[in-house]
Amino acid sequence: MDAASGTFVAYATAPGHTADDGTGANGLYTEQLIRYMRMPGLKVEDVFKRVRIDVEKSSGSKQVPWESSSLKGDFYFSGSPVEAALPIPSSSPTSSPTSSPTKPAGPARTIDEEEALWKVIESSTNPADFEEYLSAFPAGRFVVAARVKLRQLRREESPRSAAVVVRTGNYRVKGTNPNGSAYQGTLTIERSGPLYLVRWKIGKDTYEGQGTLNGNTLTIDWGQPDPVIYQVMNDGTLEGTWAKGTGKESLMPEQ
Repeated sequence: MDAASGTFVAYATAPGHTADDGTGANGLYTEQLIRYMRMPGLKVEDVFKRVRIDVEKSSGSKQVPWESSSLKGDFYFSGSPVEAALPIPSSSPTSSPTSSPTKPAGPARTIDEEEALWKVIESSTNPADFEEYLSAFPAGRFVVAARVKLRQLRREESPRSAAVVVRTGNYRVKGTNPNGSAYQGTLTIERSGPLYLVRWKIGKDTYEGQGTLNGNTLTIDWGQPDPVIYQVMNDGTLEGTWAKGTGKESLMPEQ
């Protein structure tokens, strides 16, 4: 089947081949597709390239996803990329930010993208989140609020205090369900701008979520009514609660 003008057709595997059902709730292809569709900043072509690489690797080259495209523009499932942070404007409240005359103009941003990013960071206590917003939307609707918030956070920071860091990579999971039963598994944390992308593997089940870091509190929305809330400890471990505190979970970084 060829893609008509302006469309994108994707297949789980190449013509004449079969797709792996996988071991979790979804097939191998769907599992990777869901993962990369949720990553902000990836064009549709980049999403399917990454899916193809992971599926081919996981299947031992037995399954190779296939696409037919005739797209005419850029498309993002979870928002376009946020540019690297620019220098902080002058501390004078009346001064206006300056831009380098040699800096090329970035891609146009939309109101929806701006509002979505602001909703993610507006309660953040991490100055880097507001630096990224000001870089992406230098003339945005929330610029004044972002600058005020940034100055407040700068004043509150202690020169000797170290920023809280959530390690990306693999963790060992030990937890207790609300009914008191114990469980174990693995977890992977990835970073995409201000967002932390989390993937649990508990037995045969796979869960995914994303969230932000405020101070030393990492809050993850995983599609349930109540989020998972972790406290980042000094030794790199995370201690969390879920189901309104009736579930407990500890994360230990793998070496």
